[in-house]
This record gives sequence, structure tokens and C-alpha cells, in this order.
Amino acid sequence: MAQLPYNPENPPQDPPTGADRVLWVIAIRLYQEHVGTDGMCLAPTCRQQANLWPCESYNVARAGLLFAVREAVIPAPVEPWHPVTRIRRLDSSSH
Repeated sequence: MAQLPYNPENPPQDPPTGADRVLWVIAIRLYQEHVGTDGMCLAPTCRQQANLWPCESYNVARAGLLFAVREAVIPAPVEPWHPVTRIRRLDSSSH
């Protein structure tokens, strides 16, 4: 399993290296808004509906944070039959 470039229980305000910056900023704001105490979400929208915590928005925010770092954590699959990949392989093996 890949190591996350941040602590999922306390993600940083600024995106980790390699993260999608725009997605990180949106997700971290949502994450910070939907905090919970005593089993209830404290975000105004959730309080109006008496949503339990973790609420759906909190879970979406956590998924957004994970998705923002996907390329930093999980490299894109290599397609050996793709012509560009073959050229890169030939170039890298000749050095």
C-alpha cells in the first residue's frame, strides 16, 4: 500500500508536493468546515439538518484529498504497447 504524503487525520492547509492544487484547496476547505463533536457535524448546513458526523460532506472532502494526491501516490499505468512508451524505453535503455 502506498504511503500518503499527508496525515489523513490532520491534513495540511497547503497541498503536498505533486497534488492537484485546485482540488486540494476545495477539498481542504470542505474538510475544515465539516468538523464534528459529540457525533454531530458543526457545519451550518449540517446543523440545520441535524446531520450526524462524519457527514456526507466530510466523507466527500476526504475522498477529494485522496484524489488530489492520486498521481503523487499511484503512478499512472504504463502501456507497453503504446508507441511513445516504447520510444521512451528505447531511449532510456541506450544511456
